[in-house]
Amino acid sequence: MIFKMADGDENHDNKDDEINIPNQNNGEMDVENNEEIQELGDIVEHCSQEYMSLNSTLDQLDCCLDTLEQRNDGLYNQLKDLLDSTRNARHELQMLNSDGAALSSSHQTENLDSCK
Repeated sequence: MIFKMADGDENHDNKDDEINIPNQNNGEMDVENNEEIQELGDIVEHCSQEYMSLNSTLDQLDCCLDTLEQRNDGLYNQLKDLLDSTRNARHELQMLNSDGAALSSSHQTENLDSCK
């Protein structure tokens, strides 16, 4: 209840605030609330399915990246081995060339000595 004071101020009686006046549309509100709850449940279910699908896709991507990383590591090791073998072959060729040059030089020296 609202009381008007002599000075024009309104004073509220708290008793009316506590009284629940039955609403004739309560049945309609219940149906609307149930529909909203159902819609929210459907949205949550849909989002849950999307998250599961996204999680599965991320798992597949992780697996592919792991496979790619393993292949990359394998190629790196193969290239490293190839580089080492190429260095060894080049070193051996340099040694043969320097030995061949020394033999050739000593052979030429022998030929010059025999010609004298």
